[in-house]
Amino acid sequence: MVYLCRFRQRNRLIEIPITSEYYHQQNGISHEHLRQLIIQEFQLQQIIKTTLILVNDLQ
Repeated sequence: MVYLCRFRQRNRLIEIPITSEYYHQQNGISHEHLRQLIIQEFQLQQIIKTTLILVNDLQ
Protein backbone atom coordinates (compact mmCIF):
# COMPACT_ATOMS: atom_id res chain seq x y z
CA MET A 1 0.00 0.00 0.00
CA VAL A 2 1.38 3.41 -0.94
CA TYR A 3 0.43 6.53 0.99
CA LEU A 4 0.83 10.11 -0.09
CA CYS A 5 1.86 12.16 2.92
CA ARG A 6 2.66 15.80 3.34
CA PHE A 7 5.07 17.03 5.97
CA ARG A 8 7.63 19.79 6.14
CA GLN A 9 5.82 21.40 3.20
CA ARG A 10 6.65 18.55 0.83
CA ASN A 11 4.67 15.68 -0.58
CA ARG A 12 6.22 12.27 0.01
CA LEU A 13 5.22 8.79 -1.02
CA ILE A 14 5.77 6.06 1.51
CA GLU A 15 5.10 2.40 0.83
CA ILE A 16 3.90 0.18 3.64
CA PRO A 17 3.99 -3.55 2.90
CA ILE A 18 0.74 -5.25 3.87
CA THR A 19 2.91 -7.73 5.78
CA SER A 20 4.19 -4.92 8.04
CA GLU A 21 3.40 -5.24 11.73
CA TYR A 22 1.89 -1.74 11.49
CA TYR A 23 -0.57 -2.63 8.75
CA HIS A 24 -3.94 -4.15 9.59
CA GLN A 25 -6.03 -5.80 6.90
CA GLN A 26 -9.30 -4.18 7.99
CA ASN A 27 -8.14 -0.74 9.09
CA GLY A 28 -5.03 -0.10 7.01
CA ILE A 29 -2.52 1.89 9.04
CA SER A 30 -3.06 4.36 11.83
CA HIS A 31 -1.87 7.95 11.64
CA GLU A 32 0.45 7.34 14.59
CA HIS A 33 2.08 4.27 13.06
CA LEU A 34 2.53 6.08 9.75
CA ARG A 35 4.18 8.96 11.60
CA GLN A 36 6.58 6.55 13.30
CA LEU A 37 7.49 4.92 9.99
CA ILE A 38 8.13 8.29 8.33
CA ILE A 39 10.40 9.33 11.19
CA GLN A 40 12.38 6.10 10.70
CA GLU A 41 12.38 6.26 6.89
CA PHE A 42 13.59 9.84 6.62
CA GLN A 43 15.76 9.71 9.77
CA LEU A 44 13.98 12.61 11.40
CA GLN A 45 14.16 13.51 15.06
CA GLN A 46 10.41 13.92 15.32
CA ILE A 47 7.34 15.11 13.49
CA ILE A 48 4.73 17.01 15.43
CA LYS A 49 1.52 15.06 14.98
CA THR A 50 -0.42 18.00 13.58
CA THR A 51 2.20 18.73 10.91
CA LEU A 52 1.77 15.36 9.18
CA ILE A 53 -1.10 15.24 6.71
CA LEU A 54 -2.10 11.86 5.36
CA VAL A 55 -3.61 12.54 1.97
CA ASN A 56 -4.81 9.07 1.01
CA ASP A 57 -3.73 5.60 0.08
CA LEU A 58 -2.85 5.10 -3.58
CA GLN A 59 -3.61 1.65 -4.91
